[in-house]
Amino acid sequence: MNQSVEMVVLALHRLGGASRSVDTEDVAIMTHELKPGWFAWKKYPERVNLELVRVALSDGKKQANGTLVEGSGRKGWRLSPNGLQWIIRNRERLEGTDLSRDRTQGHGGGIDEQRWRIERSRVTSTEAWINWKDGKPISSRDAMSVFRIDNYSLGKLGRGKITRLLEMFSTDKEALEFLSVAEAALPSEGPRYEESTEG
Repeated sequence: MNQSVEMVVLALHRLGGASRSVDTEDVAIMTHELKPGWFAWKKYPERVNLELVRVALSDGKKQANGTLVEGSGRKGWRLSPNGLQWIIRNRERLEGTDLSRDRTQGHGGGIDEQRWRIERSRVTSTEAWINWKDGKPISSRDAMSVFRIDNYSLGKLGRGKITRLLEMFSTDKEALEFLSVAEAALPSEGPRYEESTEG
């Protein structure tokens, strides 16, 4: 995979692209913040070449590049499930940061940081988390509770909830390990995979 694809995938992640569609222009601005000049015009290096960004996003959709991106210039771009997993595996290398920093001890921060702590508190108070910490198996029912999936959360809705939680805790190694176990405990057929038959 070329570095241009890596850059747009990382930019999508920074912009919340695992759970919402992102406009090409927003991706372009984020890539410029991440690596100024990478998608620049030759004659005007201070400007981002939108076409180069669009091509990199399109390349990210190709199977040869892991099918990390979904969408289009018209509808907006998103990380695919493969893209989110790729970010989780490679983010430390891409960003060169220590992902083990402890955010659980803080009390300040903006709305997103406060939401992160509230959600982590919810996750760590579930029966599934308690059993996991005790080395006990996680039941499918308890796993569904972690992701807030019930018998009416079918198809894309259920997968969307799983993806959002994995994205939220992609820098929290302990929570991510737990969520991987909880995801594996979900029923192989049912809310996680079924598509709604309603018109």
